[in-house]
Amino acid sequence: NACDIAHVLYTHYEALQRETGQTPQRGPGYYRMPTSEETSYGIRTTVEDVQGKRQLFSFHMPNANQDDNRGALRRRGILNASPNSSATRIRWRVPVNDGMNVTFSVTKMSITIEEEGPYRKNREQYLEFLQDSSVREVAQNILDGKQSVEDVEPRATRANMFSIEDFVCQVGQGGAEERGRERLGRIDAGVVLLRNIWRRELQAFAEGQPTKHWSVSSQ
Repeated sequence: NACDIAHVLYTHYEALQRETGQTPQRGPGYYRMPTSEETSYGIRTTVEDVQGKRQLFSFHMPNANQDDNRGALRRRGILNASPNSSATRIRWRVPVNDGMNVTFSVTKMSITIEEEGPYRKNREQYLEFLQDSSVREVAQNILDGKQSVEDVEPRATRANMFSIEDFVCQVGQGGAEERGRERLGRIDAGVVLLRNIWRRELQAFAEGQPTKHWSVSSQ
């Protein structure tokens, strides 16, 4: 969903509110419309707030998402990172069948000694939650109306909450074959671009024509 980054302010409203203790800022008064463009490796999406701060998100064809620096650090519990700290997270979504996939995630981090403590605490809390709770079970309970997202245990980390909220929103939409009732808008431009690329590449493949050679620039 690197091409649909605007979903974060809506799908992950509860997680962001817990993290900051404040109501997440969203809408045209805070963020400009995300822009997505095709690149040599896939799609680059740019989000900019009204103060000009930019965040970049990349989708690498055919199945990998790459987080920007700030997002990857915050996911690891480092909320006020040093200017010299950095992190890159890449996730590969590998299909299991038509309705399920498994995710393989790798994060490369460079943080200060002072940030190591919050990182380790966050990691331990994340794993403890998974030992006692199933993300799938909690999310399914929400979909079944047995609890709300606000009822999820306070000890759930941002990463725990993001997984639960993503499951609720994605599974709650129904299967891919049921998407004929969609009403996409400007905010979905990245999703439309991704679908068009897949349509173009699959059509070329079906017709025996060359498909695009995807590559990551050394720069």
